[in-house]
Amino acid sequence: MKKFLLTLLTIICLGCSLLFVGCGDNGANNDDQIKQVYYTYVAYAESNGETPMSYEDWLASIKGEKGDKGDKGDKGDTGATGQDGTNGLDGKDGVGIKSVEFDEEGRLVITLTNDTVLPAIEMPKIEEHIHDYGDWLVFTVDEDIPCENRMFYRVCKDCSEIQLKKGSYEDHDFENVYTTDDSSHWIKCNNCIEKKDKAEHIPDDSGYCTTCDAMVHATVGIIYDKSADGTYAEVVGYEGTAKRVIIAEEYENLPVKSIYNEAFSSKDITSIVIPDSITNIGYAAFAQCDYLNTVIMGSGVESISRFAFYWCFQLQKVYYNGTIDQWAEIDFNYNNSDHGNPLSYADEFYINNILVTEVKLTTASKISDAAFYGYNLLTKVEMSDCVKSIGSFAFSGCNNLTSVTIGDSVTSVGDYAFYGCGSLTSVYYKGTAEDWDNISIENYNSTLTNATRYYYVENETDIPNDGDNYWHYIDGVPTAWVKD
Repeated sequence: MKKFLLTLLTIICLGCSLLFVGCGDNGANNDDQIKQVYYTYVAYAESNGETPMSYEDWLASIKGEKGDKGDKGDKGDTGATGQDGTNGLDGKDGVGIKSVEFDEEGRLVITLTNDTVLPAIEMPKIEEHIHDYGDWLVFTVDEDIPCENRMFYRVCKDCSEIQLKKGSYEDHDFENVYTTDDSSHWIKCNNCIEKKDKAEHIPDDSGYCTTCDAMVHATVGIIYDKSADGTYAEVVGYEGTAKRVIIAEEYENLPVKSIYNEAFSSKDITSIVIPDSITNIGYAAFAQCDYLNTVIMGSGVESISRFAFYWCFQLQKVYYNGTIDQWAEIDFNYNNSDHGNPLSYADEFYINNILVTEVKLTTASKISDAAFYGYNLLTKVEMSDCVKSIGSFAFSGCNNLTSVTIGDSVTSVGDYAFYGCGSLTSVYYKGTAEDWDNISIENYNSTLTNATRYYYVENETDIPNDGDNYWHYIDGVPTAWVKD
């Protein structure tokens, strides 16, 4: 900036010297010409992101200090008055500044009133600043105000300059999935109440909407029948062509409570939705459904008969709408290693859409036979003092199970309950060694009995010096006491 002021000072001095060649009308316009140079300075400063000085400060910066008084001339106090000469006293032949502008190369070009163009002046180079703005942020967060009616701003990370803009339709942050209700679907904005693509559901024979894939109604082709006492309905067969099947909650104003034996056996279905109204799944109901990969099961299921999902080798996911405690108490009708649990085939198990890798029971009074049979993603089990018994094959084949916490209320462990749990290394027991010895542990549970066992002691000072291992809770996590 100092170099720029020095350059302008040179221009002003040059202009003033030319202006004073004549002292008539052109001399009277001296202030206007100086202001023209000032305005050029202002434009140049602002174009480079700088704040220009006021006219008064700028003028003071280029005037400099007042000089000393000069010596008196040889004519004395008063010089002689001359006659009108060729150029006259009105200064009509004086020369001033006609224009000041920048050329294409950014140099300052001065044109005089006699159309003489002075040599272009190189201006000091100012490094160009490229703004690095952050994300657009919104001034107003009220979701009732559509995004296109909001004001947005963003700030340069280097110089803190703020840029403003009014919102537009493009500022909506629309979700990638549809939101639905019973009759329609739409895509909503995450930031405001705006919706797009709203339309009514159009389902196919499967009962799913062809646009948003929402479940609209039960699948066409399911055969229902009323119970002998006429109090409920049950599914007895399937003659439809849809691969994805949704079972109705009601049939002729009766709750659908049962899926009859072999109702879907050997059908080419890929998924089944079992509503909350179903309490019983019959013998071999889905046996040998070779393409079945997804089961969505309601929270009302209390019993699943043997072979219900037999040979469903493509089964990948089981979604359960109840709690983990409810699942643990379902009767899977274990008999001589036969049972109805789909987890023995499924790769993934979800409780309310959350993948299960740990089981923490808080209200269940028992763990049913084969409750978690063959579920390989299970790594940890914690039982509250509510659990009284652990059924046969309850955790059999859970190859990645590493630790189990067992309450002192458990009195029995069925045969094969922990059979094949090769990764089980730690058992945290809430009772004493004497209590453990009183538990009835049936055959083929060596992985449980051979794992390192810890007995519960809350305070370190209470740890007996008997050579056994002890544990306590740290932030709700079973943790072994470290021996000195």
